Amino acid sequence: MQRNVLIGIIIAVILIVGVGAYVLTSNTSPSVAASETSTKFALYNTGPTWAALDLTMVNVTMKDGTQKDLHAQVFLKPVNGQVVIDLSELLGYGTDRLPAGTSIRILSWKGLVNETVPGSNQDLNLDFQGWSNTLNPQTSDQKYNVFFADLPVYQLPSGITDDTIKWGTVEEIADLNLDSTEPVFEEEILTVNEDGTVSIVFTQPPTLCTVIAHIF
Repeated sequence: MQRNVLIGIIIAVILIVGVGAYVLTSNTSPSVAASETSTKFALYNTGPTWAALDLTMVNVTMKDGTQKDLHAQVFLKPVNGQVVIDLSELLGYGTDRLPAGTSIRILSWKGLVNETVPGSNQDLNLDFQGWSNTLNPQTSDQKYNVFFADLPVYQLPSGITDDTIKWGTVEEIADLNLDSTEPVFEEEILTVNEDGTVSIVFTQPPTLCTVIAHIF
């Protein structure tokens, strides 16, 4: 699971581009629990099957000026699964919102898992959303939908019974051994605006890349 996070290498060896993949935007705002005032990043699973994601935030600048890669393994329950990442806390800003202009590059590998397999293929359907200054996102905080049709469903790791996020080094989260079960790759840039709102730009749309998904 060792990853070279250079996107040039990823793009160079992508073999299969997902024909049915697309990214949409909407402004629907579900209620979620999060810290007051800080900058948050939420992931929602609106699909019928558990979603598994590996996230790498690349060369993130911490409040103390250091830069590091941040790695997480995420599991989201079907239909209404969600996790909220407190970016301010994660980067060392406590409850303060992130400074305007903060930019975070996120590499994401994702797939579908379930308690019982085999079964029929299912659709991956995730929403991303960022915001600041309020406990919950507002109707004006844009939501970004990531969809990929007709993916195989793999075995949910034992012990996962609820929405879960695990932070650590690549080696620390590698024990879940999900390399072959997360075939969809995507890259986005998250940016904090002057008023604390969060914009997300997809620099690599959801792409089926089973050969290179986890060779880094």
